[in-house]
Amino acid sequence: MPILSLQNKQRKWAFFMIHHLFGRLFVSIGLALLLSVGYTFWQFGEDCGQLREDVFRLHVLAASDSEEDQSLKYLVRDAIVEKTGDLFAAADSAADAKSIAEDSLAELEAIATQTLRDHGSDDSVHAEVTHMYFTTRDYENFSLPAGEYDALRIVIGEGEGHNWWCVLYPSLCLPCAVPEEELEALSEEEADVISNPDDYRLRFAAVDLWESIRHHFAS
Repeated sequence: MPILSLQNKQRKWAFFMIHHLFGRLFVSIGLALLLSVGYTFWQFGEDCGQLREDVFRLHVLAASDSEEDQSLKYLVRDAIVEKTGDLFAAADSAADAKSIAEDSLAELEAIATQTLRDHGSDDSVHAEVTHMYFTTRDYENFSLPAGEYDALRIVIGEGEGHNWWCVLYPSLCLPCAVPEEELEALSEEEADVISNPDDYRLRFAAVDLWESIRHHFAS
């Protein structure tokens, strides 16, 4: 075999091996990046799941979207938030807050009803503790990811108007609440997710999409 021909074959073989090795290297790097991103999103999903377990929310539903009914909704909200602030003062967890709310439904209904009567409304009020779906929600100082949460739900009249959400435990609804202090009730990871939503926008969007799909098929 001519020496030149042998050298050409050796060059082709060396080129093939280099190409093959670099190809496998790039595939390995790609898989590593994919696994890293996947783990990051999975961990964020786990943190969100635990967060839903550690938060107790408030949902107030107005009788209608009329200006009067929307104003009444906010008056009822204020009365409920003030009362639950007292009721939940001794709560050490979302489970405690939920239990207290369940034991206080009649009292909370009475407070909401009296608020309506004091402002000339004869609408009925229904209070319940429920497990319900919320979309991703941005508040002034924090955000909560989409998903199903335990919540105190107050329905005024037929409940056909726009609603209002907040968080009863930790007591982030209270006007005097200091978010940094209230978030001490949560883990460091949960507090970071809530208070720094801009750092997690893509992951919030992914959770929102996933939870909306789950909710759609579940309902």
